[in-house]
Amino acid sequence: MAKFVLDFGMEVDMLTQEELDKSLDQAQETWYAKAAGADYVTRIANGINDGAGLATYQIQGPGQGYAWSVKMVAAALSASAQLQVFWDAQTTLPASNPTVAGTSGVVTWGSDQVVLKPGRSLYATASTGAIVSLLIAAWQIPAERLGLLR
Repeated sequence: MAKFVLDFGMEVDMLTQEELDKSLDQAQETWYAKAAGADYVTRIANGINDGAGLATYQIQGPGQGYAWSVKMVAAALSASAQLQVFWDAQTTLPASNPTVAGTSGVVTWGSDQVVLKPGRSLYATASTGAIVSLLIAAWQIPAERLGLLR
């Protein structure tokens, strides 16, 4: 960084042309990566409710400006149970069929079958017992580029 001393004694740091170009290139690469394609994201919730688990667990959707094409929800269950995923907290709008009973459950979807936008949630439920930990995997894309979801 180049330093200059002004007439009244203040010292000012200024970027050199090379430093400015490098900074702009890095910012542009980051912007292009976000705007050009999808990013595969995973969210893990371990020790739900301090390890005691919950019968229904709310899966928060993406942050503002993004959308998710959810591919998988997997959960460890406290007892042999069926895992099912719903669109609403009242568990009246199923987003999946129940899994086969077991101490773990995995629900998967194909392309663009379950798309979450900001402010939307999914709810994972266990038919008996509780959900102890959960994993969600999804493609994330800027909301204005929904056509890129797969």
